[in-house]
Amino acid sequence: MKQILLTERNLYEGITIHEMVLILIAVLAAESDLLWRVIPNTLVLGGMLCGMAGSVVSGGLPGLGKSLCGMALPFLMLSVLFYFHMIGAGDIKLFMAAGSFAGPSGILQILVNSFLAGGVFSLVILIKRDNFIPRLHYLAGYIVQLRQQSLRFKERPASYLDGTGEDGRFCFALPIGLCILYYCFLCRRNVP
Repeated sequence: MKQILLTERNLYEGITIHEMVLILIAVLAAESDLLWRVIPNTLVLGGMLCGMAGSVVSGGLPGLGKSLCGMALPFLMLSVLFYFHMIGAGDIKLFMAAGSFAGPSGILQILVNSFLAGGVFSLVILIKRDNFIPRLHYLAGYIVQLRQQSLRFKERPASYLDGTGEDGRFCFALPIGLCILYYCFLCRRNVP
């Protein structure tokens, strides 16, 4: 009987078991974010550990290095957005978990595609809620407030979402999850 390895291409047109675990994490995170507006730490931290373990099994210490780099990139790149309250910590941790599976080149694809998909989702939501102009006014006011606060350097900027209620909220884990699916099914074949 043939043994199935984590990185061996099998099932559904070449998806590995390693990638199936990533897809499961993405689906569970999106569901949790949609239902409760929270991505559980146990899910993303467990995902990071699974990603690192799978990378070690398939690539040894270089695989672990690739996994750690894939985790570090989202943290470093998105920290500024978190500082300004424009992205949640759960979303960053979900990107880090994806990076532990996909490595640095894969997580860059997932990041870019997620932000593009998130922009499309946001536009659809703005049109559906019929609040495009009020949100632009709110954004302009927020930018003015940031400029005034940046001159003081003493306080952390106010949250972009302060006072917006549900009007300005958006479940970013959904486009992230969809882009993880896209990466696993379509992009993965082209990533070194």
